[in-house]
Amino acid sequence: MNSRSLLNMLLMVSMWCGSQAMAGGTLEPVGDGTQEMEFELKDLENQIHTLSGYRGKVVLVNFWASWCVSCIREFPSLERLSLASDASRFALLAINVREGRGTVQRFKRLQDSGVGILMDKNGSVAGDWGVKVYPTSFIIDANGVVRRKIIGETDWDSNKIHDYIQALLSADAAD
Repeated sequence: MNSRSLLNMLLMVSMWCGSQAMAGGTLEPVGDGTQEMEFELKDLENQIHTLSGYRGKVVLVNFWASWCVSCIREFPSLERLSLASDASRFALLAINVREGRGTVQRFKRLQDSGVGILMDKNGSVAGDWGVKVYPTSFIIDANGVVRRKIIGETDWDSNKIHDYIQALLSADAAD
């Protein structure tokens, strides 16, 4: 493939990814409220993380790739959400799909903001979770049940999202 073809392909992917962002921000219910998912992925320090290891916390799982313009644009609001949240009750996990450690390390700033960066090197977890658009995010309650799916670029500073996460945290505190 010559450089012009590669550039055209990347432009089309970027435009597709960006067009999907228009649909972002919708908190779509997932299943019947009993769906539990799992993964086992490594972070930048080669530590293994499982979703079940975060049981007891509300978890936001965000699937992303460095070539996705919409993913990169939403990172600042993800960082703010992470910094504003109580880490003992909330976890934000950014799962990079199909990229190498060198590429992912460029986004270490997210990790410094409290965002857990995990690597899905072969894309199998994204496939298991039905991810077809980047970014795609899932909000999981403290019992490990997937509650909402959000497709496309999202403003994580929105009151709607903060209120939803707070409601899950309050429900957990009442248990």
